[in-house]
Amino acid sequence: MLLMSTLLQPAFAFVAMPPVQNDIKPKPIALPVKITVKDWEQATSKHLNFLQRLEWKLAQKRINKLSYPNGDITEKQRKLGKLSMTLGIAGLVLLFVPYIGIAGLGLGIAAFILGLKSVKGNSNTPGIIGLIAGSLTLLLTVAAVIAVAAFLSNWH
Repeated sequence: MLLMSTLLQPAFAFVAMPPVQNDIKPKPIALPVKITVKDWEQATSKHLNFLQRLEWKLAQKRINKLSYPNGDITEKQRKLGKLSMTLGIAGLVLLFVPYIGIAGLGLGIAAFILGLKSVKGNSNTPGIIGLIAGSLTLLLTVAAVIAVAAFLSNWH
């Protein structure tokens, strides 16, 4: 009997073990980060004061930062990057259109801010493009204002 259990045990252990897969990438931690304060208050029927709400938001941000530790791009950052790139390119195009070129300045500022938000902690390519296009729009606007001011100062 001892001999039989010794012979069958390794075979059973070999069959019962799942195969090891090393090519699986770890997924972000699925934690309840998206639960709002109102949802929590409804679920627990307790009202949170200001400091508790602040702690809740800070804890959510920490958990979200831990969920993407390797600089992975979140969905929000991906959307902000695309919007930044679109606004930056549109700002550059509108900058050269007569009479509505000043709208390019607003789009350039928006592209710059959204690009900064989308690139924070990672290398989001559309965000970088939007950041560059927005800053280029701002620089060209400042150069145009300086050129017009110089031209008008010499006007007789």
